[in-house]
Amino acid sequence: MNKKLLIIVSGFLFIGLIFVVFPIHAQNQEVISIDGVSDPGLLPDSPFYFLKSWAGGLKCFLLLIH
Repeated sequence: MNKKLLIIVSGFLFIGLIFVVFPIHAQNQEVISIDGVSDPGLLPDSPFYFLKSWAGGLKCFLLLIH
């Protein structure tokens, strides 16, 4: 049983090393920017957009108590 487990773990480690040593490179994509902004961050259609407003409220709160 231990030998079988060792072979399985070694196999996973070997496969993991292959992906680390030989990463797949994506094709270079053209960077699109509008008015010099290439990464706008969270947009309104993101499911995590509410975090942006919460962070803004937290910053305002911390500025008020400072």
